[in-house]
Amino acid sequence: MLGQFDPYSGSRLLLNAPTITQIRGEMNLNAADFYLWIATHEQTHRLQFEVATWVPEVMRETLAAIFTGTRGKTRSMAEIGQRVKSLRSEVGELTTIMSVLEGHAMAVMNDVHDIPSIKTIRQRFAARGQNRGVIATWVGKLLGMDAKARQYERGEKFVRHIVGQIGYDGFNRIFESRQAFPTASELDHPQQWLARMA
Repeated sequence: MLGQFDPYSGSRLLLNAPTITQIRGEMNLNAADFYLWIATHEQTHRLQFEVATWVPEVMRETLAAIFTGTRGKTRSMAEIGQRVKSLRSEVGELTTIMSVLEGHAMAVMNDVHDIPSIKTIRQRFAARGQNRGVIATWVGKLLGMDAKARQYERGEKFVRHIVGQIGYDGFNRIFESRQAFPTASELDHPQQWLARMA
């Protein structure tokens, strides 16, 4: 994890400096450019939460529904897994929200043309993801990092399609209300969202 925006504790922007510095060194990237690239991603999250004030509450409600019913009773991860399955609709909505938020932040950070070495950063990050060894791949699956990467890709594909059709001004309508956000089906079929919002 390179950074995190925390909407629940005074809207804190957290950056994991040791990890960011280590990865920058391993990939031999320009420090100022790389730090700005990471900060752009997290600042995009800050703006998302400022505009879509309903998002943190939906996240809180869904997580509370998952864990409140298991408090003091849970003896295994299997029980939490069963609870998640029983809330399939709520978890699906939360996954869709997170996919769009992360995909949007990815699109924005990768479109900052004022970062001189942006092409190098994007290329080396893409290569880093493709050139993992067997152990790193296994650990990534174990920790859910592969699922997180797919979530980013799924969301960015949706964002790119919408922006390509109606620009960022049109895309930004997505943050106006919970009802304006795409459904899980619309996330994978952006034309459905466009038709609904027309």
